[in-house]
Amino acid sequence: MKIDWNEVLTTLGSTAILIAAIAYVGKSLITYLLKRDLSRGESQFRKKEKEYLLQLNSKYARDERIREELLRWSNPILGSVKELKGRLENILDNDGYLALSPNSNEINPDWSITYDYYLRSTVFLFCQYSCNLELFREQLRFEVFITNEEKDRFFEKSKKVGKALSSFPHEDLNSLPRRGDMQVFHLQQKMLGGIMIVRDGDVDRCMRYSEFDSKWDELESSGALGPLIVFLRDINETDQRRWRRLELMKDALDELQGECESLISQVHE
Repeated sequence: MKIDWNEVLTTLGSTAILIAAIAYVGKSLITYLLKRDLSRGESQFRKKEKEYLLQLNSKYARDERIREELLRWSNPILGSVKELKGRLENILDNDGYLALSPNSNEINPDWSITYDYYLRSTVFLFCQYSCNLELFREQLRFEVFITNEEKDRFFEKSKKVGKALSSFPHEDLNSLPRRGDMQVFHLQQKMLGGIMIVRDGDVDRCMRYSEFDSKWDELESSGALGPLIVFLRDINETDQRRWRRLELMKDALDELQGECESLISQVHE
């Protein structure tokens, strides 16, 4: 059989051209697909990057709000808790109760204290605590609490402080003689806080001691201070139920102080 080399060469040439054409088209297609996928991947990356930055900025803004809120409340709420606890310690452990009796002649003569000052300042510390707690409840953004459990724990501790004076009957007093008990009820405690709120510009704040002292006669005559004054006046260890209520309140304030310090420690984290 005779081979037609011209035909073979023509066929091979056409095949080579076809293969080259297919290779070129294939290469162009692969390059196009790679560029498309790269572009799509880059677009998705940019989108994810933008979402991440938005989340990061949102978290930073929230953290700053929380930090500013905690700084705003660190002195008033923690300060009033510590000051009231300190006064109760003074009354219970350092004979301060003697200065709550208008007729006491047992006060150390070297102690420059008067009944009027000690009663007024003690009532002020109770009112200041109630006031700052009310403002804290009304104005605080609840996002400062990391979890609902933390929020619930904080407010349960604050309720425990109030219940030491308000609960009747109080389960921790059952073993004590049934006489001499008194209470300052929940709404009476809220009223003590309410009368202390003053408007300063466009912000509510708690009355300072100098302001409170200048309004003492007015506040006393209004009757708002009455239940607390009656509770505190002439208190001593023989009034076992009243005395025990102050002990329970002091312990509850100590627990609340721990919660406040835990909350405020977020500022430094």
